[in-house]
Amino acid sequence: EVQVFNEIHRELGIYPVRLVYMPEGMDFINYEIDKNQGRAVLFYEYKGQIIQYSMYMNSTDSSYGQIELDQLIETYQIKNKNSVDVYIKEYAVVNSDTHRFVAEFEYMDAQYQVISSMEKLEFNKIIENLFFYNKDA
Repeated sequence: EVQVFNEIHRELGIYPVRLVYMPEGMDFINYEIDKNQGRAVLFYEYKGQIIQYSMYMNSTDSSYGQIELDQLIETYQIKNKNSVDVYIKEYAVVNSDTHRFVAEFEYMDAQYQVISSMEKLEFNKIIENLFFYNKDA
């Protein structure tokens, strides 16, 4: 996974924000880098659910991957340990008992989005523990 973050930096010039906390059983499974669109997408699996983690330069269309068919339940904000504001939308998934979470934030001229249908507590814990690279440190 570290090699993937290094490749993203080389290919896109993004210093990727890293997922530090992952619940037990959450595994990195695949990734895609699209240099033409300036976007990288990482895929993780947790309890049969896919977690999609996207990062893209500001000039890229930020509506990528957005699904608005589900019912918006709540919008809230988490201030990360690095004092970065992360905005989260919780949706009720149509024809299901599950909820989908979409977290969005900006850091060092890149947009980030994490999408998952995992438990709210675990999702929030992932967001609270993101690692923000500081190139000046």
